[in-house]
Amino acid sequence: MTDNPSITSGEAERARAPTMVALNGIRGNALYLIAAVFIVVDVVQTFFMQGSAPGMTPARVGGIIALVFFIASPIVYRLTGKRQLASVIFLIATFVVIVFASLANGGAPAPTMPFLTLLPLAAMILIGRTAGLVSVAAV
Repeated sequence: MTDNPSITSGEAERARAPTMVALNGIRGNALYLIAAVFIVVDVVQTFFMQGSAPGMTPARVGGIIALVFFIASPIVYRLTGKRQLASVIFLIATFVVIVFASLANGGAPAPTMPFLTLLPLAAMILIGRTAGLVSVAAV
């Protein structure tokens, strides 16, 4: 509802609609961009930075699993058109990867733990303000 009684809620929604449509287009492109950056970082970290470690170490297995989800989220968006679903898959995978890496590297003082503070920002960019606030509470 609006504060002005002469403006109906339908008129207020129509006035907001162009802004929401524009943001949805930007959010879809942001999903592709953010996923591409995470994929590049994950490939470098998993295959090049751990090059001297023989075999399938737990860190390498975690990196490969993360890579699968980082690649899957833009594909889900492309095939279904459901940006929120793809964004939620991406954010959950990112949360699990960060927590796994933090636990494997000593818990709270681990160097990967500060990356949890980026999740609310990513949620706000990809899904919206409410998702950013909810993810602040979750983190």
